[in-house]
Amino acid sequence: MKYFSHMNTAVQLLQQYNGSQPFGSFIKQFFSQHKKYGSKDRKNISQLCYAFFRLGKAASQLPTEEHILTGLFLCSHEPNELLQHLRPEWNDKTNLPLTEKISLAGIHHSPFTIHDLFPWKNELSNSIDHEPFCSSFLTQPDLFLRLRPGKEQIVKSKLQQAGITFQEISSTCIALPNASKIDTVIETDREAVIQDYSSQRIGELMEVIHTSTALSAQDPTPSTTLRVSETTDTPSTSASAKASADKSLRVSEATDTPPTSASAKVSADKSLRVSEATDTPSTSASAKASADKSLRVSEATDTPSTSASAKASADKPANKPLKLWDACAASGGKSILAYDIFKHIDLTVSDVRKSILSNLEKRFAAAGIKQYNSFIGDISTSTSEIQHATFDIIITDVPCTGSGTWSRTPEQLYYFDPHQIERYSALQKKIVSHAIPHLKPGGFLLYCTCSVFKKENEDVVQFISEQYPLQLLEKELMTGYDKKADTLFGAVFQKR
Repeated sequence: MKYFSHMNTAVQLLQQYNGSQPFGSFIKQFFSQHKKYGSKDRKNISQLCYAFFRLGKAASQLPTEEHILTGLFLCSHEPNELLQHLRPEWNDKTNLPLTEKISLAGIHHSPFTIHDLFPWKNELSNSIDHEPFCSSFLTQPDLFLRLRPGKEQIVKSKLQQAGITFQEISSTCIALPNASKIDTVIETDREAVIQDYSSQRIGELMEVIHTSTALSAQDPTPSTTLRVSETTDTPSTSASAKASADKSLRVSEATDTPPTSASAKVSADKSLRVSEATDTPSTSASAKASADKSLRVSEATDTPSTSASAKASADKPANKPLKLWDACAASGGKSILAYDIFKHIDLTVSDVRKSILSNLEKRFAAAGIKQYNSFIGDISTSTSEIQHATFDIIITDVPCTGSGTWSRTPEQLYYFDPHQIERYSALQKKIVSHAIPHLKPGGFLLYCTCSVFKKENEDVVQFISEQYPLQLLEKELMTGYDKKADTLFGAVFQKR
């Protein structure tokens, strides 16, 4: 009987929710006001709600309860108690191939295909494989940690002692089940940063800058940060974990505390990207990439002029730190990554939101970043706060649709309005247009998004190349939909 009660509660919540705030925040508020729901109740109700959102735009004509059950069936990879009580004839068929499950579900109502989940195929880069990308919305992504320099073995040892299973992706990146409770086990930000796999790979583009002619003259020592490429597939387990339930970090819709996501309806003039709690992100590159490997497009024949690099080196004393501006810093995930790669930097961070910079301040304190400049400003309209300041490196991790992260926040997929693509693309062009004048000759611009839409990625890269004296060094689509991770896009330019 309680399972039908859970279904009724989920239906009521979905009828009340309108997408104006992250669903994780919405349902958390609901449970805080209704103390009668225990831990298992909260888990089941959350799971039913997220099963509804994970169907995206597919089967939208179904009654809410049928929509939930269809989503639950497609998201389930093994029999479970919810299906056993709510739709028992489907429970023993959860291990069927996805296409067969969709056909079976279609017998009960109007048929649909996996492509209906994400109907904007024409807006994607050719590098996105539409079918597996659509399928990825039915699976919850993993939780990823970036192990900070010198802390790799400490973190792994602590996790093993706590009995937390993890998979080593590289020497500096590990993946954990999304509901893993780690905040009482490791010191986040000091020892390891909660950062999606693809977001960590932005560090590879930072390494392009770090090893360039202009910067190698200043700092010939290579960074200790390695490429985040799959090296092993060996899970590591240990004894039972001891973690506090009310303080535990959870980024899972199937746990007591639902994930905190960015609002599906973002303010057109004030939005400056999804918070980097999962440090997520965005779009695609134009070349055709294989399903199991990320695209890497190296502009090998388009090397920037030696004179620009030589001038940058000549103008910079040997021990002078690199001036780096993280222009859309959010909570500081990319800044901490840059701090670990470049080591010796004069850091400036900015964001349009005061609250997110307060979060950044706390993270920087934990990460050991003590000296930096910070200001609140909307750089899509003005950079008056820094006037004539110039920088060796500018990071523009711009606000975007967040479409590369919707497996974590599927309510955004459900409520997405495709008109937002044009709005964000225009905003991104305004931001880079105001940031680029602050780049020194020979300096570097790192442009990145957590979007899968071409207009936010390749089209902005083309805009920068055509409108400004910047040379594209490298661009990359970092696909994560085949790795239980986000999908991001990044490009590195050098000013001539």
